[in-house]
Amino acid sequence: MIKYNKKKILIDKEKNDLNRTDSSLYNISVEECQILCGLLPDHISDIARIIHQNPQHIFEFFTICRQNMNQRAAAVFFGYKTHASISSHFNQILGFLSNDFVPIYIGSSAFTRTDIQRNTPDLFKKLFPGVVGIIDGIYLFCQKSKCFELQKKTWSEHKKRNLIKIMGVQFANGRWFDLMGPFYADGDHNDASIWNYVVKEDIGRIHDIFDERTDEFIGDRGFRNVDNERFTVRIPPSLAKDQVQLSTHDANTTRKITKLRNCIEHGFGRLKKWRIIGSVIDNNLISKVGSLLRILGAIDNKYFESLFAPADSDEQDIEFIKHPLTLETIRDYGLDDYALKLAIPYLQHATAICVKTHKSKQYSNVIKVEGIKSRYSKKSAPKHHKIFLQFDNDNWENDYTLSSDYDNDYGSWLNIKCINSYCSCKSGARTVGACAHVITALYWLYCNINDVPIPGYSAKSITLQRNITDLQPFNQHRREQKTNKGDIYDTNEDESSSDEFLEDNRRKKKRTY
Repeated sequence: MIKYNKKKILIDKEKNDLNRTDSSLYNISVEECQILCGLLPDHISDIARIIHQNPQHIFEFFTICRQNMNQRAAAVFFGYKTHASISSHFNQILGFLSNDFVPIYIGSSAFTRTDIQRNTPDLFKKLFPGVVGIIDGIYLFCQKSKCFELQKKTWSEHKKRNLIKIMGVQFANGRWFDLMGPFYADGDHNDASIWNYVVKEDIGRIHDIFDERTDEFIGDRGFRNVDNERFTVRIPPSLAKDQVQLSTHDANTTRKITKLRNCIEHGFGRLKKWRIIGSVIDNNLISKVGSLLRILGAIDNKYFESLFAPADSDEQDIEFIKHPLTLETIRDYGLDDYALKLAIPYLQHATAICVKTHKSKQYSNVIKVEGIKSRYSKKSAPKHHKIFLQFDNDNWENDYTLSSDYDNDYGSWLNIKCINSYCSCKSGARTVGACAHVITALYWLYCNINDVPIPGYSAKSITLQRNITDLQPFNQHRREQKTNKGDIYDTNEDESSSDEFLEDNRRKKKRTY
């Protein structure tokens, strides 16, 4: 029987359970604990041992951080009569974690100079011997303030939203050295300016661990204006003013830097799984964001696995042995799964792919692939990329033209002992890995050799296309109509002017006679 009240709805048989803490750490399973707070019960017990606090309060703190609960909802969830208890527990645990837990696992007090070598994988040492860490900025969306000055300083023209920035410094293996901030988001607070401030003012006592004379960091193009007088920051090269394509050296450098700095992007993604910072931050919480992020970074260092795991392939020489074309070969040639994941959308986007034997006086065994459209072009006549592939195999038939209906026996000549590729896109000249267009061409060959059907658009994409009105055909038809009307108008105008000219000539002749 349900009894109705102005303030609450009660069920008779559950009246006695209203004051019981249902969501207690002691009466939930391990899986439920991990879903709610992102940590295992053993982790919570370990934290309680370090900071000497109640494990239930620690569980409540991380549940609020994981689920982004407000205080009133948390009070109902944990069975408290008022939200004041939740607020008191949250602030108490925040203070103890900042004072007793954070200095052990993040920041200059947690690491020594010898930890740098231990946290630098061999792949970094071989590609960039001086690199010891990765730097980048992360943005956290915040509410719009009533103060006009704060509105201007938290407004980002890049994201078109109000936000604050955090500067992250990470070791090469993905462990956090420190998270600094928050900073404003206007033009005076770009990544380069924030890094210059951190280095000059020794924020986080960065000079206690890193040597500015020898140590280097990897960053993105946002750090192109940093002061290299102290720490050298390696960034991907950019196109010059009149340059259409990066040189082979610059394209290779870009690929190597991008591959190595993915750790910090994954690290930021893992931090934003804590919804208290992954969603729009309440302005009342901004004063605690810096401490909160360092706590979450320390938790990441202590209880989560490293983001960069050394693989056997890192130690092997980059040399392809002779074997048929496989998905593993294509993945290895692209140095990552990302380009291979883009192959199917590119093939779905392509209208008709044409593969031909390319005759060259200088190079042999070259095929030319056409028909792969740029995914960024919005024109009615989109840009198409040209891909050239060279396979080093003595059994290649130079006069053979590849088509989609050839016999499967030709799979034997598609061996990658030494494969070379070139694409007409911006990064198509690199030899470290390959662009997504080259990987798409290789995947298309793989599908045709092994009779693997290329997947069509997903049902979700088809549903979206059917339920969203596309005005492109309508606007194109209107433009064509206007063009045709303009031609007719010009033609009529020319005819009328010619008639007037003839009439004037007749009048002049009559006057003459």
